[in-house]
Amino acid sequence: MLKVAERYVYPVGHGGFHGEKIGNDFYFIFDCGSKKKETIEKAIDKYYQGINNIDLLVISHFHDDHYKGLKKLIREKKVKKIMIPFLAEEQKVNAILGSVLRFGENDDNLDAFKENIKMIYDTKEYLDELRYEGQILIVGNFKEKIEESVFGLEDLSIDIIKIQNGEKLKIIRDNIEWIYMPFNLSIEASKNVLLYNELSNLLGVQSNVDDLLTALKNKIVALEKKDLSKFYKKIREIYEENSGEINEYSLCIYSGPYLKNQKVGCLYTGDYVAIGKNLEELKKEYRTVLKTISWVQIPHHGLKDNFSRGLIFESVENCFINIPIKSKHHPDISVVSDIKNAGCQVYKVNQLSEPICLVIFKMCK
Repeated sequence: MLKVAERYVYPVGHGGFHGEKIGNDFYFIFDCGSKKKETIEKAIDKYYQGINNIDLLVISHFHDDHYKGLKKLIREKKVKKIMIPFLAEEQKVNAILGSVLRFGENDDNLDAFKENIKMIYDTKEYLDELRYEGQILIVGNFKEKIEESVFGLEDLSIDIIKIQNGEKLKIIRDNIEWIYMPFNLSIEASKNVLLYNELSNLLGVQSNVDDLLTALKNKIVALEKKDLSKFYKKIREIYEENSGEINEYSLCIYSGPYLKNQKVGCLYTGDYVAIGKNLEELKKEYRTVLKTISWVQIPHHGLKDNFSRGLIFESVENCFINIPIKSKHHPDISVVSDIKNAGCQVYKVNQLSEPICLVIFKMCK
């Protein structure tokens, strides 16, 4: 019997910060961010005081409310492995455009915005700047057929490792096999010719994706505060005239014992768009563990556009949502209603809440 297995949902408001302790010495974190830097940093100080090693840190996507505590964790802890989603070059262009549009004209932290662009453009290079010395696990659809593959997570030894969707990463504690199973939705890399041409004209480069991506990154990194408003307005104008909507991405991960008869699994979703085809892809990927999932993180802070009732699988008993204290859409009332109508308990955690301990095998202190 596994003597210790605990999960936590930490109160960081509009953000994501979740932790697990498996056995007495394996620490897992899924996302480490909040809208306010001081909120996530206080949470790290409070809940990880005296914990020196983080065995696996997963960043679901590169929105700062999901990774704003990354610097602090790297500087103050030994983070052994960081898992991130793979992005094709076209996806990076879209992600950078999305960052520009989210940043807008109201955020005073220009340096943090530029760091976000660097992280999207080349995560390895950004982590090198932070003097990160651990391993990087990149999750994607790398066209390699995966059967029932189980890899020893702690046996992985090279610095940068490609992890195929559906691979089961195993640890063993108290003779129990525990797995982490990631999934990064493969978004078709389609070039929006009109959008690329307009952006290329703005930046004065060729419209091939490599040149465009580099020029876009370099332009933003060189921006002064006084030039940001003009640049933002031009990007928004180009985007609205030539594009539908930005395809968002978010890495999901399943956590649970490698046992078919245990209903203690948890599905972390970040900001995944769990509707339509995306939901079907998610269910297909996790078909071997669906009946073990008891807990689900509701994606994107309970936003209606990211949720459908089909996410509440048959075995799900409890859901949790990180939310701000005041918001019109987080969580959407229809999302909460759907969860309750499915017979599930829903836990809403804001920055004034106590952390939720999701008991697995041992009572939490």
